[in-house]
Amino acid sequence: MKFNTIRFKIRILYTTILGIIIFVYASILYASLSYSLYKDFDKRLVERATDIKNTINSYLDILGFNQKSFVFSLKRALNLKIEIPEEYKVEKFKSFWSENYQNLPFAQGYVNFLDAEGNPIVRSPNLDSSLLPFFLEDVNDVLIGKTIIKNIREKKRRLRVVSIPVSFKGERQYAIQVAESLAPLNTFMKTRLYYSLFPVPIILLLGYFIGHIFAGRILKPVAEITAIAERISHEGLYKRVEAKDIDKEMRSLVDAFNNMISRLDKSFNHIAEFSSHVSHELKTPLAIIRGEIELALRKEQTSAGYKRALKVSLEELERMHKIIEDLLLSARIDYQPDFFIFKNFDLSEFLEEICEQTKLLASEKNIIVKNNIFKNSMVICADKVHLRRLFFNLITNSIKFTSSGGKIDIMIKCKGKEVLTFISDTGIGIKKDDLPKIFDKFFCGDLKGKSLVYSCGLGLNIAQSIAKIHNGRIEAESEEGKGTSFTVILPLV
Repeated sequence: MKFNTIRFKIRILYTTILGIIIFVYASILYASLSYSLYKDFDKRLVERATDIKNTINSYLDILGFNQKSFVFSLKRALNLKIEIPEEYKVEKFKSFWSENYQNLPFAQGYVNFLDAEGNPIVRSPNLDSSLLPFFLEDVNDVLIGKTIIKNIREKKRRLRVVSIPVSFKGERQYAIQVAESLAPLNTFMKTRLYYSLFPVPIILLLGYFIGHIFAGRILKPVAEITAIAERISHEGLYKRVEAKDIDKEMRSLVDAFNNMISRLDKSFNHIAEFSSHVSHELKTPLAIIRGEIELALRKEQTSAGYKRALKVSLEELERMHKIIEDLLLSARIDYQPDFFIFKNFDLSEFLEEICEQTKLLASEKNIIVKNNIFKNSMVICADKVHLRRLFFNLITNSIKFTSSGGKIDIMIKCKGKEVLTFISDTGIGIKKDDLPKIFDKFFCGDLKGKSLVYSCGLGLNIAQSIAKIHNGRIEAESEEGKGTSFTVILPLV
């Protein structure tokens, strides 16, 4: 048996909880039974004392109240032998009392009668001098009108004593003490306790095996997850754990595991796609650089030829540098977005600067840049460096796909708690089927017939990622042959 397992711990926990429940239940049951038996025991003792009092009153009713008849009544109530001249008056009552006394449940008990000073007057023969001091401990409280019930322990004897105050014919206060051995009650309680505890080990053992069954059922999904995890490789990420007839908590675990596998599958596909695109994008400039160098080394070249080879190689190296820079930025945005530094600034002033720089870039293709930025305060919280990258990616994209003599409009306006920046061009536009994919990594669309246009498919994806980190988004509208409009939506402070 393996002790350091969840299965074993569940069984132990289940058995422990079952044992605690049984213990608490048995304790409550034992305490309630004990209380009920003691209460019944005390009630019978009080009834016994009351019977003695009534018997004494009956004798006194017949004989009249005087010291001699009072002592006689006390002794006759305790069934002690005594002779008086008028015994014939109580003969019939005496016979009836003696017969019933023997049938009383406490006939073998202890009785003590005390006067107003607390001195014993009459007591039963079995109440010896060793017990008497225990009976006299609380006499003063009884004589002032209190009924006292207590236990007495003397050597091996355990007694339950009830002491009640009584008076006869309006005379002064007396006390009757009646006691009975607790041995039968204790024996009965021990027997009940034994029979209550005897089946507990069997119940706990049974609970242990039931816990084993429950543990197996609870941990079944874990076993399935383990089995599938052992079979999973980069080629088997399609496998999933089936979540049927399982508990809510385990369903959450299964769902989390399946979601993790889905994310891994997506990540592996992304890595494969990423590697494919990287190798493709870097292979082309490397091939060009290699071809130019081989051509330059194959035979003697003029200085102009060498310059041309170096110029082409430099351009391709810059292209490679741009690809690597975009790849690194894309990876950091995806996996390390905390490197952004956010500050409050006015977006309208920020776009004014970008607009002026855009005019310089667009002038090379004779593209007109129209500034529709109103100088209203539009404060946002953003990272200026990366937000500049976002806008220049969109603007560069517009310049790239807009023919000479075209136009680019930059406009800004507020809408509720958001600020909208519109960058529209009169370029070649985007196909309707390609429009939903333009923000995907490495998506370049159909560039047939546009051989002069270069794109590695990361610019728009990086721009959208930057917008999302700023709790914003980029939306695009386009009509093929007429142009494209990008809307950058950012929250205001």
